[in-house]
Amino acid sequence: GFGRALCDGDEERCKAWVQEQLELLKDGGVEDLITRLDAMAGLSDEVAFERDRLMKYLRDNRDRMRYDEYRAKSYHIGSGVVESACKHVVQMRHKRSGMRWSAPGAQEVMNLRVFLINGRWDEFWQRRRQKALSGNQTVASPAKVA
Repeated sequence: GFGRALCDGDEERCKAWVQEQLELLKDGGVEDLITRLDAMAGLSDEVAFERDRLMKYLRDNRDRMRYDEYRAKSYHIGSGVVESACKHVVQMRHKRSGMRWSAPGAQEVMNLRVFLINGRWDEFWQRRRQKALSGNQTVASPAKVA
């Protein structure tokens, strides 16, 4: 991308420049970064092309890059937590050797795993029993249980 093109293959310089820009983004400076990039002059055509691609990406996604606000609200700003949850909830149960699932069947098993993982197993079964006694046999998803 742009960092490598700008630093002309100098990996250490590239890493330092990228880290500086990431810190700026982390502190909510997406507009500042766009301004910095736009002010760069004297770039070769290749570097200017990469810079313009990066600026377009930043402009198109600026509303999703308010990392300072997200961190202040204790939101996760990386994908690691989501990836870990997907592995823990989905892959460990659905992607084992020989496993074949229909989409509805897989969803029902994931719902049950979420109840178990979130410590809401007993609550699920109490509600399930109440529904069975009332004649309503639908299984609730974890998101629908209050």
